[in-house]
Amino acid sequence: MNDLAEKLPSSDEIALAHESAQVLAAYVRDQALELTLHSPKHGMRQLQLPQRALKLLLEMLTHMQDGKAVTLVPHGFELTTQQAADLLNVSRPFFVGLLRSGAMPYHKVGTHRRVRYNDVMAYREAQLQDSESALDELTQIGQEDGEY
Repeated sequence: MNDLAEKLPSSDEIALAHESAQVLAAYVRDQALELTLHSPKHGMRQLQLPQRALKLLLEMLTHMQDGKAVTLVPHGFELTTQQAADLLNVSRPFFVGLLRSGAMPYHKVGTHRRVRYNDVMAYREAQLQDSESALDELTQIGQEDGEY
């Protein structure tokens, strides 16, 4: 995977994303949007953009204007164990152990394990919720003991 800093939008991109998001937001409820594109290399072209694509584009621009990195992942996208481990910020051997323990489904392509991106993200979200619950419980215990 690429370094996160390479994916973060520049200050110029953030400003442009902000301006573009403001304009597109007015059109997000339209069923289809007709755009006119112009570039010195390709000239002028018109295209129709489906509402679903417009919503995705607006969501991407909204994240970019906040300075966030954006990655588009197709439905059903599969990761290698190394890619999944990198996404969870754990070692590959640790991640393989998670798979062996049944923490998430996987399948093999030849001798290599593959996991669905959605399953990795669901696992990540569950771990975050577990951590938040444990922190809330510790805070509650501390408050009952008069420590906080």
